[in-house]
Amino acid sequence: MSIFQKSGDWHSLRTESPVTLFLIIINAVMLVAVLVTGGFLRSDIVEWGVVSNSRIFDNGEYYRLVTAAFLHGSMMHFLSNIVIGLLALSSAAERLIGSAKFAILYFGSLLISSFIVALLSEIDTLGASGAIFGILGSLLWMTIYRKDMMSERDATSVRALIAVNILFTFFSPGISIPGHIGGIVSGFLLSYLLIRRNVFKVLH
Repeated sequence: MSIFQKSGDWHSLRTESPVTLFLIIINAVMLVAVLVTGGFLRSDIVEWGVVSNSRIFDNGEYYRLVTAAFLHGSMMHFLSNIVIGLLALSSAAERLIGSAKFAILYFGSLLISSFIVALLSEIDTLGASGAIFGILGSLLWMTIYRKDMMSERDATSVRALIAVNILFTFFSPGISIPGHIGGIVSGFLLSYLLIRRNVFKVLH
């Protein structure tokens, strides 16, 4: 059975992926708050808490490392992160590794990728992509070290999705390369700490 079979099933979200459901709700609340207080205007979004190099390191506004991951620059940006990043990928990952480990993985990747962006980029950045790429990094780890957790078909789909997203990261304008790469590397490395390796499956 595909790990993505229940993705988008609201009953499954509530019972098996509660952290993902919480993330969807928080993102939706933040979207509404942004829309009713000025919309996607750059000046308004910056005040809501994007990752800003100068505001973080010069002004000590470290909360931006977290708040930026719940902000979006457009309705399409929001929908793509919710539908693909949370409903499809995150809910599947949470079912596979459990809610506690998923929460550590998601917020760990979020913080690490945001910090990397703050260090390496002078451009204001926002969006959940760093955390979502962390989920992709973890799923990639599973295709290598926990082949028992998903079918070969799902593993192939995960690798293909990662390859396509890496290409978009480097060749599409307006995408944070440090955020995406930082996220996927973070998720991959955090999986070493969170998920028990199945050595027998790897070797055979």
